[in-house]
Amino acid sequence: MFRIRITLVAFAMFIGACGSVSGACPSSLGVRVPPNEADAVPIHWLALGEGVEVPVINGWIAGKGVRLLLDTGANMSAIERGAAWWSGLSVPPAADRVSGGDALGGGFDALITAYELRVGLHRPFTTPFAVIEWESLLSIGLGGVLSPQLASPAGAAIELDFRTSVVRALDSTQAARVFGPPPGWQTLHPLCAVEGGGTLFSIRVEVQGTSVEMILDSGSTHTSVPLNSPLGASLAARSTGRAETSSITGRVQERVVDGVSIALAGHHQLLDLRVVEPRPNCLEGAVLGLDVLRNCRVVVTRDRGAIRCGP
Repeated sequence: MFRIRITLVAFAMFIGACGSVSGACPSSLGVRVPPNEADAVPIHWLALGEGVEVPVINGWIAGKGVRLLLDTGANMSAIERGAAWWSGLSVPPAADRVSGGDALGGGFDALITAYELRVGLHRPFTTPFAVIEWESLLSIGLGGVLSPQLASPAGAAIELDFRTSVVRALDSTQAARVFGPPPGWQTLHPLCAVEGGGTLFSIRVEVQGTSVEMILDSGSTHTSVPLNSPLGASLAARSTGRAETSSITGRVQERVVDGVSIALAGHHQLLDLRVVEPRPNCLEGAVLGLDVLRNCRVVVTRDRGAIRCGP
């Protein structure tokens, strides 16, 4: 069984790239010519409204162009069934169906198959994808989710520089230096490995002076802690409003707490933290989202990671 950790903002903010809220459109829109091998490729930011953006990378799956959500909180890459159909990709038979789970605890069925992937950094290589039905993803012009841990061949490393919106390929010498780690870098903790897939990563974060282990999740727009933790209960009493988060199978209301201090890897900032109902991920809902990760560089392989935030 695999678990895909995908969290986005409310479905009501999903404006269809083809001109409607509910109308799906081909995920290959704007992705035409496979790139040559390069040292770096751009991260594109997809605006979802009200200043909210998510990171997107252009990929080629079996030679078909697909725009993919770049999600460190997924330990398996995924392609939407409609995008697979539009792209002419073969889909395995129903006998290959497995169960999966999303960030809200909802269950869904998926088909696991291997496709050739290319993102422009390496030669094409084969990696597993979950084929799922997720029409709201199509409605914003995305065809799937790419786990960065699976975005390079086994043994290779990539750097996600969210500060400058670039993904870089690292050779073994460069990766070894980062995993040292050198001053300013902090080692990530692997967890939630899935057979045949990737690994999630967590980091120890100081939130209002309390140490919390959080999963890195570039698919989450906001950092959050679970309500059933002592910290979450304390912060919930200070909440100034509510917001809504959606996933594959539903929505959830979250409490918003303004001006919460957070520190990690030598970086300090104040943010509007979310307090959420417990979620069945490895750490019961503690998530480090894009409101912090936009200030960071993250280096990952399939089973190792490191992070540096700030200048």
